[in-house]
Parts: sequence; structure tokens; C-alpha cells
Amino acid sequence: MKKMRKKKKRKKASSFSTKSVKTKIVKKTILERIREKNGRGPLYMPFIDSTIYDMDEIVKISKNIENSMADMIVVGGILNVDTNYFNQVIKKIKEVTNLPIIILPSNTGMISRHDDAIFFTSLLNSRNPYWITGSQALSAPSVYFSGVEVIPTAYLVVEPGGTSSWIGDANPLPKDKLEIVKAYTVYSELSGKEMVCLDTGMVDSKIPDKIIKTVKENTSLPIAFYGGVKTLKDINKLAKAGADIIITSTVIQKHKKGLRLRHLISMRKKKSKKKK
Repeated sequence: MKKMRKKKKRKKASSFSTKSVKTKIVKKTILERIREKNGRGPLYMPFIDSTIYDMDEIVKISKNIENSMADMIVVGGILNVDTNYFNQVIKKIKEVTNLPIIILPSNTGMISRHDDAIFFTSLLNSRNPYWITGSQALSAPSVYFSGVEVIPTAYLVVEPGGTSSWIGDANPLPKDKLEIVKAYTVYSELSGKEMVCLDTGMVDSKIPDKIIKTVKENTSLPIAFYGGVKTLKDINKLAKAGADIIITSTVIQKHKKGLRLRHLISMRKKKSKKKK
């Protein structure tokens, strides 16, 4: 009887050791998806300002973006908001869309554990240390414990600067001093940032081709452009210049039904497919 028990135990151990193990599917990070977009044209990320729309408008806009062929949604705001309210905004958007949500914060209140990633921005050309490292340090513990993906991002305001410059006390990058643009671009990569975001701060002001070219030539980091994107011509121009990400809010503000946004993105994506 003892011998039989031992044999049975050995058989059990043997069957356990040969048991097949299921391969775990590793989900790509948001940053990996941004980097892998090469050859398919830029990613389109409509921006929802949580400080200028009420909750009903945010839900409606989110549904429109879901149907617009956009790749991801960026949520932020001009002014700071209460963290609890911002959490509610993200949860509401999650209820009506399956698109990844990335936070583009303007201050310490814009943190949520319900989003997919956060552009952890540093306004490098600000004159006020608070916008370079201060607000980042104060919000770092909350961002860390939220568990969301963090993408260290260099935020650079370009002339004229507008609202972004006023709020962030920035010294806008001059359009005719490309050596300064180059210096900030190179510093962004050397300081460990994973992405660069350029912003003119004004609806009717676009980033000049020479600045786009300078930034593109001096970093291998993904580049996002924000501001002044209203037409297919604007999108084509940025796509041709090598934009990795196009963030647009003007189209949403002026065309809340989403038809214009869907038309612009679909037209550009069809054009990108034809080039392959």
C-alpha cells in the first residue's frame, strides 16, 4: 500500500509539471502606440476642455468624437478644477466611448485614476519655476498612486503664446530665432522627456513650418501640435511636416455636432492610406 501511494504521488507531480501554461497577452502602452504610428500618418486626439463645458455637453462631445475616427481623447482645461469633479468628468467620458483617454493637465487638480495615461507636462519655457517643477512635484504622489501610465512631456509655448503664455507665465519661443527653438528641443530629450508638445496658445495662430522643421530635425521624440487646427489644409500641413500627434479643440468648439471633425479626420486618413 505504501508503494502504491508513492507511485500515485509521483504521477500527480508529473502531470503538474507538464501542464500547459497560457501565454499572457501584454497590452501595449499609450506611448508605444504613439511611437508605432510611423507610416500611418499622425494620431488625432480631440481635446475636451473640462472647464468650459458642462457635463451634458461633455457627454455629447465624447459621443461625437467616438464616431469621428479619432484615435484617442485628450482631456484637460484652461483653469484648474477640483479633483473629485475631474474624476466624474473622466468617468462620464468612459461611459460613452471606448477610446483611450489621456489627461493634459493645466494644474494639480487634473488627476484621475480612471484615465488611461497622463501627459505629465513641464512648461519648460515658463519664467515661473512653479510651472516647470513646482506643480509637478505637488501632484507627483497623486499621479504615482493613481496607477495610470505616465508620459513625461516637454510643453513648449510658441509665439504669440496667448492664453497658455498668460496662465503659465511663459516666455514664448520666438518664430525667427530657431537656435532657441533648437536648444529647448534638444534639452527636452536630454532631460528625459518622452514627448514634445508645441502650442501657440491662440485659436487663429499656427506654428510656422520652420519651427516644425527645426523641432523635427533635432529630436527623435514624438511631437504633438496643439492650436490653430481648423481645416483640412491645417491638418495636411502638420501631417506633411511629420507631426506624430495632432490635438485639436477649435473644431469641437465651433462644430459641436462632430460632423466637421469626422469629415476632417476621415479625409486625412483616406489620404494616408492611398500613399502606402
